[in-house]
Amino acid sequence: MPDASERSSLRLVLQILERRDRARLAVSFLLVFVTTALEMASLTIVIPVVQVVVGGDKRSEYSFLPAWLADLSYLGFVQVLMGALLVVFLLKNLFVLVANYLQQRFQLSITNRVSQRIFEAYIRQPYEFHLTNSSSLLVRNVQEYSAAVVTNGVAPAITLLTDVATGVGLLSVMFIAQPSSTSALLGAFALCGYAILRIFRSNIRRWGEERVRHKGIVLAMLMAGLGGIKEIQVFGRDQQVLDTYRSSLQKASKSSYMFQTLQGIPRAAFEIIAVAGVSGLVVFAVSRGQSPQDTTVAIALFGVVAFRMLPSLNKIIQAVQQFSFGRSALEGALESLTLPQHLGPAIRGMASDEFRTLEISKLSYAYPKTEIVVAEIESLEIVAGESVGIVGESGSGKSTLVDLLIGILNPQSGSILVNGRDIATDRRYWQDRIGYVPQHVYLMDTTIRRNVAFGLPEK
Repeated sequence: MPDASERSSLRLVLQILERRDRARLAVSFLLVFVTTALEMASLTIVIPVVQVVVGGDKRSEYSFLPAWLADLSYLGFVQVLMGALLVVFLLKNLFVLVANYLQQRFQLSITNRVSQRIFEAYIRQPYEFHLTNSSSLLVRNVQEYSAAVVTNGVAPAITLLTDVATGVGLLSVMFIAQPSSTSALLGAFALCGYAILRIFRSNIRRWGEERVRHKGIVLAMLMAGLGGIKEIQVFGRDQQVLDTYRSSLQKASKSSYMFQTLQGIPRAAFEIIAVAGVSGLVVFAVSRGQSPQDTTVAIALFGVVAFRMLPSLNKIIQAVQQFSFGRSALEGALESLTLPQHLGPAIRGMASDEFRTLEISKLSYAYPKTEIVVAEIESLEIVAGESVGIVGESGSGKSTLVDLLIGILNPQSGSILVNGRDIATDRRYWQDRIGYVPQHVYLMDTTIRRNVAFGLPEK
């Protein structure tokens, strides 16, 4: 399987999504095609309206018209035509509103599910994983990565498909009316869009990476500043925390506003090209000596379609830019979701037997990425009814030994047996039998009752 850095952003998104979300994404794409068809229908009906208003009553030239339309007065025919135009646009916009509602609901549900899955992936990791990854970094990942899957993945993909389909349909209409002018305009749009993407691609990706990194620092300073307020005030470190917070906040903001500014460039460039195209068409029509009526119809059609395409072209470029801007977050989301799940649901049960003995044999432990053994016991046995105290200098391994005894750390060698059962292979058996008061007590931001009943159901 190729590395995440070698995959396209869309492929990353599809790997991140669960099967049901990929199915909903397919439904969203179907809604896009229907919306595009309605866009084409609404545009197509504009052409005869313009011709009727500008050219007068020419129904005799259209043998395909039903008899009841041919028998109407010119005023009645115009009224029917305008009514049909109104109905088509009404139906189109009603469908667009419903489709937009479904897509917004779908995208929000993806954000929530990805957030929950990343959080669960972290919760299921061994305690050593959390010793080597700061809480602020993991909180940032849950927030930023889950949002990026939609903002820089799903939403741009839907936008890309929507506006590419719309653009193809609009170009088809333009090719029928003005093939040469449309070809020239399309070539100019394509060259301009490619140049913008090519020139700024590396900058956009760098800004995205910097934004994620500095968001992590901002969150770390928030958690450190508010969580360690006592120490900060006692030792007078408030200014250092505030300066680091301010600096990273400014850098994260700069990455965002530089990217937002860059996203305005395509619209300005495409608008200039469109105006130049319409102007060129006017000059060409006059130089060829075309009748004012034919020139007006051609210019009206070309102008309506060209300027209708501007938002679509702008959104296509912005969608590709969003892929690049969120690339690092998408890679981080996939990496987080593919972490090996070492722990299953920790469901606490009732002990079925009484504690008799705890035996430690040839125990040793060193923290990850170090070779220093911080806990080492050759042999120790504790029987029911005994009280045991562990004493030693700071850093001698007392807290580490307790973490080993309660089963959240696994020793590199040796064993801990409870009633003859190794807690490394049957951790839940042992943890259901212990009470634990940590060195640093964790208090939730809730009532004393909920803190005492930590993790238990409300009832």
